[in-house]
Amino acid sequence: MEHCAATSPLYAAWLDQVPRDLEAAERALATGDLEMLGTIAEANALAMHATALAARPAIVYWQPATLAVLAAVRELRAAGVAAWATMDAGPHVKVLTSVDDASRVATAVRAVAGVSDASISAAGPGAAVTA
Repeated sequence: MEHCAATSPLYAAWLDQVPRDLEAAERALATGDLEMLGTIAEANALAMHATALAARPAIVYWQPATLAVLAAVRELRAAGVAAWATMDAGPHVKVLTSVDDASRVATAVRAVAGVSDASISAAGPGAAVTA
């Protein structure tokens, strides 16, 4: 991220958005609003990747399968499935979903060309927000 901070014209705007996203994510966690949490996580991850793409020279983590998984997640969501993509700095997509939709999401992701595997991770202990 040092390179993005130094060269990306989008970095400052993304950094400015992070506190608002964290506040909204905390509200979503506190109220159990998966849709709100997923929407925030996906938007923030894409904004972070936008800063990397706009860096000079650009940092491009994504591979063709990355874009295909992102498209599959949007298609699932359009079909009423709880699915929101998020990514750290790299090509690997993680999908936030519900327990009820996890198998359907994993099956759809495994069907994407270039995906080697998809695993389902169970929820951990309850979230807590501390000051």
